[in-house]
This record gives sequence, structure tokens and C-alpha cells, in this order.
Amino acid sequence: GRTFTNDDPSLWGAAPYLVLSYIDGMELDEHCRTSRVTKNPLGACRALGFYLSNTLDVFHGKEAFGPVELQFVYQDLKPANILVSRSEGTYCLIDFGSFAVIGPAGPSNAGVSTPDYAAPELQRQDLRSACRPRLDVYSLGVVLKECLQRAFGNLQPVPNIPAVQLSIPAPWQRFLDRCTAEDPEQRYQIMPDVIGALKKLES
Repeated sequence: GRTFTNDDPSLWGAAPYLVLSYIDGMELDEHCRTSRVTKNPLGACRALGFYLSNTLDVFHGKEAFGPVELQFVYQDLKPANILVSRSEGTYCLIDFGSFAVIGPAGPSNAGVSTPDYAAPELQRQDLRSACRPRLDVYSLGVVLKECLQRAFGNLQPVPNIPAVQLSIPAPWQRFLDRCTAEDPEQRYQIMPDVIGALKKLES
């Protein structure tokens, strides 16, 4: 989240390069099978939900870039794009090449997604109208359902399983099914709504 610049003239003309953080992490699928998660699956799921919803809410917020406002939708949220630090157990969202950038002329790069995690309106609506933050709400719900299945010992989870088939309390079922509602109007529309619902859930 920090930007570093250097105006040393001796560096002018040098080849540009990127400095990236190194994450000693495991993929989310593996993490969901560790005792850190299996001891309290709902607690771990809640923590992951908070991380993802707060992170995505930052991107969803409209930002001024020169004379225009831009908004970003991640679009391709899935376990493979989430790493977990082995030492601290903290989450890290990676791979930002899937972002849709929504500007005055509409979204660019819209529709980049993975079928099992993609909201259904991407297949049946014009991408320009479908590309909204609630796409990420849907994918977040699918990811959380999959994590719970893995934590409960299912190594081949069913994508977007109805929450009633999970061994979880009714409030959790309602929360997950609302995140993944097929009708986008029935979903939580923005991440602050997801965060508010998570705060009311017990783990």
C-alpha cells in the first residue's frame, strides 16, 4: 500500500523494475485443512470473510484519477488467488490482472473470471451492466463455502453448495446463501453490507 520514489539523478535512464513482497505462504486450500482452521472453522471463515470484504471494499470505492473517477472490481476471487502466511496465518490477496476498471465510458477488462466462482449474471447479462461490486460478493460467498467444506474434511468440495448442506448454524446458512444468491438483486450489494452481516455472526 506504500509508494516509494527516488529522484536521484544518477538513477535516470536506468532500467525500470518492480519490487514485490515475498510471501512465505500456502494456498488457501491447504490452509483450510490445517488445525488452525479445523479447530474452529466458523471462526476462521469469519476472519477470512472480514479480510476479503475489507480489502475488496477499498478497491470498490471510487477514486479520482485526474479529471475522472475510477472504480475497480476484482472479478476473479478464488482460493488460488489467496495466500496465507505460514508464520502468522495472515491472508494476502494476489493476482490483480483480473481487475475490471470502471470509468465514465464503462468497464474495461470486464468478464475475466473462473466459472465455478463467477456470478451467474456474467453469463446472461451484458458485461457492462453486470460488472459491479456484487460480482465480488458472490465469489466471496463461494470461497467461504468451499473453505468450510475443506475444513470439515471434504477434499473435493462442491462449488457453491447450498449452505443448508453444511453443518453450520442457520444464521450462517442465510448469510452464505445471500452472498451467493443467483439473482444479483437478492445479494448483498456492497462490501460494507457483508461486513455488517459478519459482525452479527457468532463463531
